[in-house]
Amino acid sequence: MSYGDDFVAAALASAVHSQDTAGSTTTRIRRPDGWTPDRIRTFLRALAQGATVANAAHAAGMSRQGAYAFRASPNGRSFASAWRAAQWLASRRRRRAVMARHEAKRRRRPKRYAPQVRRALASARELHTRLAWQAPR
Repeated sequence: MSYGDDFVAAALASAVHSQDTAGSTTTRIRRPDGWTPDRIRTFLRALAQGATVANAAHAAGMSRQGAYAFRASPNGRSFASAWRAAQWLASRRRRRAVMARHEAKRRRRPKRYAPQVRRALASARELHTRLAWQAPR
């Protein structure tokens, strides 16, 4: 894990922690919107792994509209920052995967020359063949 990944993990953890302690007293208060710390963790984890908002919300047992509403609410500030961090992490993972595929494809590809270079190489080979055939032995 790099520095950026550590930062994102810390942001995600702080969002969940702040949601845990935001309304906590000795008894557990049930949020009217249904977002529990476990659901927040599940949503953010799925989002960081590259899921869409709808799929991440479904994995958490919530609706897409509920996720957007919670992010826009005054109680959802830390959730919104963790959401951005999870999306940043997912985009970074996608970029790395694309670059790895590109590098693997580039290593497999045979070396190709531009048309002008191919013609020049063909001419040089042909000239070499003629001179070798005509050379005295």
